[in-house]
Amino acid sequence: MANLTDDELEEIADNLIDKEWRLRNLYHIKNKAGKKQLFNMNPTQLQLHASKSRFNATLKGRQQGVTTYYDIKYLDDVLYNENMTVAILADKRENIEKVFRPIKYAYKYIPEELKPEVGKGGGSKYEMYFPSNESRIYVALEVRSESVQRLHVSEYAFMKNRDKYNASVEAVPLDSGEISIESTPMGMNHFYEDWIDKDWHFKKHFFPWFFHYENTLPVEPHEEIIPNEEEKIFIKKALEQSKIKITKGQLKWRRIKIKTKGRDSFLVEHPEDPVSCFMTSGTNPLDVSKIRDKILELKDPIKQVGPVTIYEEFNKNEIYVCGADTAGGTGGDYYYGTIFRVSDWVQCAQIRGNRWKPSEFASYLVEMCKVYQVGHSWPLLGVERNNHGHAVLLALSEIEHYPNLFYHEGYDDKLGWNTTSLTRPTLLDHFIEAVDYDVLKIRSKELLGECLTLVDNEKGKVEAQEGKHDDSVMGTAIAVQLLQMARKLERWNSLDDLIGVE
Repeated sequence: MANLTDDELEEIADNLIDKEWRLRNLYHIKNKAGKKQLFNMNPTQLQLHASKSRFNATLKGRQQGVTTYYDIKYLDDVLYNENMTVAILADKRENIEKVFRPIKYAYKYIPEELKPEVGKGGGSKYEMYFPSNESRIYVALEVRSESVQRLHVSEYAFMKNRDKYNASVEAVPLDSGEISIESTPMGMNHFYEDWIDKDWHFKKHFFPWFFHYENTLPVEPHEEIIPNEEEKIFIKKALEQSKIKITKGQLKWRRIKIKTKGRDSFLVEHPEDPVSCFMTSGTNPLDVSKIRDKILELKDPIKQVGPVTIYEEFNKNEIYVCGADTAGGTGGDYYYGTIFRVSDWVQCAQIRGNRWKPSEFASYLVEMCKVYQVGHSWPLLGVERNNHGHAVLLALSEIEHYPNLFYHEGYDDKLGWNTTSLTRPTLLDHFIEAVDYDVLKIRSKELLGECLTLVDNEKGKVEAQEGKHDDSVMGTAIAVQLLQMARKLERWNSLDDLIGVE
């Protein structure tokens, strides 16, 4: 690279202490055409740069420059701070070089007068160590040193080894370090669970495809781009949720991408809202688009009383039922109980946990049901008797002396709901119909999340996909049976049997 002129050196001397000036003037990137250009932040990068949080998580579409932004930002931190260590984690070995490439390119084109010498570092070709200030930056699959001041995780959703991620996070001092996470979505996995967790301590950034100015096509003067009904809904949501007015060029770009990829694949690679991109319909027996809308419209619970999450206040003029699932409770599956109001099938409360003893779950069920006790009448409580269900039912009847337990009349006339190969299909069919026809008013994000991970497998069995849970679904499905009984229906053959019955 040619040496700088005296005037250029003087300008640099006046501004070098300013990080903002350095980011705008010292670093170059390779654009999509393969040409060198100055690193000018695009709208996505500018919004990330404006964040005041030291913990940032980005849900993104393809090719919005998020990884490049953190590469350049953290390279600058290493160059202008002493004893700074930056670790950038790639999701898999073959992507290490790809993530490291912008760092290497930006360093290559720093003016020679400002470029510190690179030492041997840790011996990795994907690491830069600067002896002059004893700082380093590297890309790997996990943190290699005891302490890092900056950690960036690339394509977090695709990381298969969560233990390596957890160990890497532990290496960052919480009082002074920075952690950034970015990823495209990959189904309902750990990234989705973190993303919907309202207690996650990361500041969340979501960038829909139409936030990126390059996602558009030219429209000829004679070309008509008239939105259809589905596109009108999309345009309205984009304006309401993101304050962005969709142009004809963007709509044209969207149509071509959907035609090429299919709508589901398009929404994953080019998200339009921070929920649907995690979802693929596959063989889900439920209407995924409806579940997606329900999640977006969810309101916060009214309050939390111990283990009980309250969605609707008690009304002495109403009647309530409670369904409960006891699937294991050994740390993998969850204990789940939920209260529904009989008059309108609205979910009022729930409890959910996977570290309880059967006797604890029984006690929590009673605690929740007591909130909705009407005089001397307690909610009808139906508990699945499979797995730990027998122990829970024993605690409810012999220790808690619960006065209104469900007996599986007409099947085996025993205490609790018995899920078998005969009763399970009917149980879930009724639940699915109630959800699809909006008869069941769900308030729980956990329950809706499980609805999205249901699959109808090759043997015709509806269950949770591998690695997911259906305990909330099963507990609620039992509640649907109790709601049906409370409405005094002997049979539920169609939606007409359910609507308008007093």
